[in-house]
Amino acid sequence: MAPSHSIVILCLVAACAAPRAVTETGQVTPHQQLRGGVTYSFNGASATAGELFDGFSAAVDAVVEDEAPTYDDTARGLSEGLIAFAVDPSGSSGDIWMRYGLRDRMDLGYRFASGTHIFDSRFQFLGSAKDPTKLWSGSIGIQYSSQSFEMPSLLGLDKLQSAFGFEAKRQDILLPVIISRSFGAKEKYGAFTMGLVLGRVGLDYGFKPIKLVEEVSGNAVGGTPLEAIHDEQSYLTYGGFGSVKAGYKRIYLLASLGVYYQDYGTYQLLDDHEISLSGFTIVPSLGAEFRLR
Repeated sequence: MAPSHSIVILCLVAACAAPRAVTETGQVTPHQQLRGGVTYSFNGASATAGELFDGFSAAVDAVVEDEAPTYDDTARGLSEGLIAFAVDPSGSSGDIWMRYGLRDRMDLGYRFASGTHIFDSRFQFLGSAKDPTKLWSGSIGIQYSSQSFEMPSLLGLDKLQSAFGFEAKRQDILLPVIISRSFGAKEKYGAFTMGLVLGRVGLDYGFKPIKLVEEVSGNAVGGTPLEAIHDEQSYLTYGGFGSVKAGYKRIYLLASLGVYYQDYGTYQLLDDHEISLSGFTIVPSLGAEFRLR
């Protein structure tokens, strides 16, 4: 395996995944009860992972080592990779979470996932935690999170971001509709869950290159730096998921698989070029839930 390929793979593993894993059932946390847990998710984005690999595999070593790199086709591929990484990072994410029953049929949740704070609330419209004969439950929720783009320092990847002066902030809003069937009364042994998700992602990004210089006919033009750019884009994500929750009393294991589609839109590059992205994202998750009280 080539060294640059190894760098890309390590980058993907270290990346912070977009917060799209859904492991909750249709039944909200009962009033004044508290639940918590841990989850490990992987975000596999088909289109953006390809752009990331193509860009980094060709340019990572040259940009880090060159004192005044030229913005040529190779560097352009790297800038496409940076945008792809921010638009929908392929990578893993471990998180811890807690949920509290605010009132009958409504709960609040907080999740901390690899430096990202995620807040959500759900309302239960089908079934009731007070009636043990009701095995079907349904809820609808809203989730909000925001995060800043940062390349890991692993093998100097943060220096690539600095060379391009790349900055990005994203905001994610998800609206999940969740239906589940309980295994036993009040999910005594767990539940099977399925649902649909609609989301909106807003991305604020820009390049402020200091080291990069222009290229004309293959030659740098007197060290002239490229002009900075700034842009904002948004796109919708939608898809579905299925999950299984199994356990007894206070400890449960969770497994979930989500599939989403996005038309990411068109993004501006430093030399007036553009990149358009679209594709599917697969989000498998594993975790554990603890009923605290």
